[in-house]
Amino acid sequence: MPTQTWRNLEAGKRELITREALIEFAQHSYAQASITALVRRLGIAKGSVYQYFADKEDLYVMLVRVAHERVHSALRSRIPLALYHEVDVFVLLRRYFAEAVSVALDYPIESALIQRSYTDVGPASDVVRALAERIQRSFVEEIITSAVQSHTIRADVDMHVMVFVLESLFARIIPYIQTHITPHTSATEEAVKQSASQIVIFFDQLIAVLDQGLRTPQHGRK
Repeated sequence: MPTQTWRNLEAGKRELITREALIEFAQHSYAQASITALVRRLGIAKGSVYQYFADKEDLYVMLVRVAHERVHSALRSRIPLALYHEVDVFVLLRRYFAEAVSVALDYPIESALIQRSYTDVGPASDVVRALAERIQRSFVEEIITSAVQSHTIRADVDMHVMVFVLESLFARIIPYIQTHITPHTSATEEAVKQSASQIVIFFDQLIAVLDQGLRTPQHGRK
């Protein structure tokens, strides 16, 4: 956990350090990410970092948590809570996946770090994966609760099956988007938009498959 010294740091400086650290860890594996390179860009003493964090692992865990919180918060802001109870659950899922593509484009560094954290090997691997699972499970539980209350999902489908399917999907959202949206910095805005549109179509087809397999027969598709 960050130290009290970090929490007492002026907000602007804290954000500057966080931003540069996010970039460093998003662009490099945990092993290759360099505290030396980070402090050189920031123009601060290396010892300062260790006044704020116990070690490199402590900094990394904080960064992954920040990345998840920013992406999750952005998604939440684009999908009003009322929507969970007012619309068909499959409509909600379509909206969620479409917004996930938009958020990944708006938060490229945070999204890149999240993607890397799923596959990176390091001393904090288990911690950051558990963090991602907790965030995903919270949303999955809301989705399933809404679906059960509205009787949208078939009653004969075991709850554990639904949780497994949805958690597996959510765990792959950002990695899939990062892999398939044109990754080159030289890509034109039009090329990026085209890639994003294709991903939205892919997710829409994916939801259609879920719809056919999970929807309660008496609930017509919307």
